[in-house]
Amino acid sequence: AEEEKAKGNFVGELKPFLRGINTDLNTPLALAIMSAIFVEFWGISALGLGTYGSKFFNFGGIFRGLRHLSLGEMFQGVIDAFVGFLEFISETVRLVSFTFRLFGNMFAGEVVILMFTFLFPLILTLPFYALEILVGIMQAFIFAALTLVFGMMAVAHGSPHPEEAEATGHAPEAAQT
Repeated sequence: AEEEKAKGNFVGELKPFLRGINTDLNTPLALAIMSAIFVEFWGISALGLGTYGSKFFNFGGIFRGLRHLSLGEMFQGVIDAFVGFLEFISETVRLVSFTFRLFGNMFAGEVVILMFTFLFPLILTLPFYALEILVGIMQAFIFAALTLVFGMMAVAHGSPHPEEAEATGHAPEAAQT
């Protein structure tokens, strides 16, 4: 290739004319990081740092079991701590999932357009540009919907609602009076 360049020949560099911004891995990663920061901020502002953090770092059962010298409570505490670790892993994996879902779908569309541009004249390729606009709109909707779902999961607290608590007999003292 270098020999051909030295001779002055054009050596197949492809410079796309219309390239989607989401076909570069940095943009979907930045959007995923922004989404994660939003979800964590929403969870912390709604529940408080201690309550929201206890979703990930829940060692109270272990200490309660040690204080009561109860093997059952300690075992439950270990399970709670492990579930918190899994919650933390799921939060970090969400970044990878968001990034590669958006990047993969947009990059695949770009490859399809490139292949059809190579195989057919430009007129037959134009419908695929329209299809990519539709795919972009769908991806934006899915990204926003998933961010909203994860945000709602972040602000949901593990304690039952007062109506559910009364039905199960675990009503708070204020509701029992």
